Amino acid sequence: PYRAVNLFVRGAISELWGIMALPFILYGIVGIIKNKKNSWITLLISLLVLLLSHNLTTLIFLPLSIVFGGAYLLLDSSNKEKSAKIKRKFFLDRFLILAGVYLLSFLISAFYLLPELLEKDYTRLESAILGNYFDYNLHFVYIKQFFEANWKYGGSSWGPYDEMSFYLGAGQLIGLGLSGFLVVKNISKKLSQKFQAGNCLKRLAKIFDQRLVLYLASVSLFLISIFMTLNRSKFIWDKFELLSFIQFPWRWLSAGILFLSIVIGFSGKFIKSKFHRYLFALIIILITIFSNYSFFQPEKYLEDSSEFYYSDTQKIREEMSQTLPDFIPSQMMGEVLSPTVTKDAMFICELEIKNRAKGTERCNFQFTKLLNKGHKKIVEVRLTEATMLEFAVADFPGWRVE
Repeated sequence: PYRAVNLFVRGAISELWGIMALPFILYGIVGIIKNKKNSWITLLISLLVLLLSHNLTTLIFLPLSIVFGGAYLLLDSSNKEKSAKIKRKFFLDRFLILAGVYLLSFLISAFYLLPELLEKDYTRLESAILGNYFDYNLHFVYIKQFFEANWKYGGSSWGPYDEMSFYLGAGQLIGLGLSGFLVVKNISKKLSQKFQAGNCLKRLAKIFDQRLVLYLASVSLFLISIFMTLNRSKFIWDKFELLSFIQFPWRWLSAGILFLSIVIGFSGKFIKSKFHRYLFALIIILITIFSNYSFFQPEKYLEDSSEFYYSDTQKIREEMSQTLPDFIPSQMMGEVLSPTVTKDAMFICELEIKNRAKGTERCNFQFTKLLNKGHKKIVEVRLTEATMLEFAVADFPGWRVE
């Protein structure tokens, strides 16, 4: 359901793209550790999709993917029936490949990531996306909201009565319950067998085999993601200032729903019979589809779409002024942009002739527009006295006039 929220309630397309990349990142990590051919390409492309789609999903998921990869690599290398030297070499080789792919993805994305990180102070980004409505303190989730299928097409607000849903899904919750039952049953069976003989450490090693450890690791990552959406995690949000950019704690569901899916799917490993394993998967999939498909639809259809497609210049200006001013230059704080538009050049706002004797006066003038592009504007103006030209463009540090 959270994917339906992003698509049909929030219209968060870039966030959807980021979430789409998450399972492929984990798949690429596992492939590299298992030495599968071209897995590094899978991981690289998936990381690029994430990095270039949604900054905040990147901030949430990248540390979790590293924890997942580290845990999987440690388990896989320790499980090899080889000498300690060969195990160390295997671990180092896989680690270097994983680190290399992560580094390569950052380098390829540097054209976007570096300006984003190094030049954000030149914009109104922080003042636009932090505080007021976007204060994370207003958007923590209540546990009961994960179990309520109250589907609405509104927004997030303080308290447990949001106009949007954080429902985990009927199929997902049933699958989680069955998953816990299967694992507990498996552990109970092993305990009854292994406590009859042998020392304690050996018994525990056989109980907590690679399969169970990976399952518990997935459960832990799911619980961490869910915990970060709750008010109980506020002390973490308060301590790490970077988290405030996430704005809405419930955004951690983007990682939570992935690890929830892994937990449910992985529990099939604890079913010995192939038939029962497929039956378990089929039941969960069918329940999930039929209980969630109704969420994947828009609130309404527009009979007249003209309000979104128009060419009136003034209307475009008025509508655009309602968008978030995240990347307006910081020195324009509080200013209202309303440039005077002439027939020949939209970017010249006014001409002021400064005369010490007469003071400042305005007049019309003749000019020739030679070039008008986003990064370069050239005009030819004939003047006989000191003049100030004011251009209706947002200037950034490093820009110059010649």
